[in-house]
Amino acid sequence: MQASTWGCDQCGEGWFSFLYVLITLGLFGLFVFYSVPVYMTAYAVNDALHGAAQDKNLRGAGVRKIHDDLNKRLRTNYVDSVTADQLKITQVPSGRKLQIKYGVNKHFLFNIGFHYHFKESAVLPGNGRGDNSK
Repeated sequence: MQASTWGCDQCGEGWFSFLYVLITLGLFGLFVFYSVPVYMTAYAVNDALHGAAQDKNLRGAGVRKIHDDLNKRLRTNYVDSVTADQLKITQVPSGRKLQIKYGVNKHFLFNIGFHYHFKESAVLPGNGRGDNSK
């Protein structure tokens, strides 16, 4: 008696489906490979901003001293994409609010790229002297 082969022409995984899964996982891995450094830089910027906000020497300091301290903290963490010139300082009832908004453009493949947008803020406690807005 001969075994029935009805419906087995497309049984199991073929090479094309294996290749499709491999390419999909490769693209996802490449996306992660490009995204991790951007988010590590964002973490370093957030850490520098909150470190400046917790520094007791900056509580009554002027805008220039805050900018210089933040630039020093960013250079220490090897952050090149953000500068203290992007820092905006505003008065709030509990002190001064330090805020940085920045974007990072990262090329991916061919004409495909990603834009990452970050907005970090921290409050420098104490009373600010004069007009410290920029």
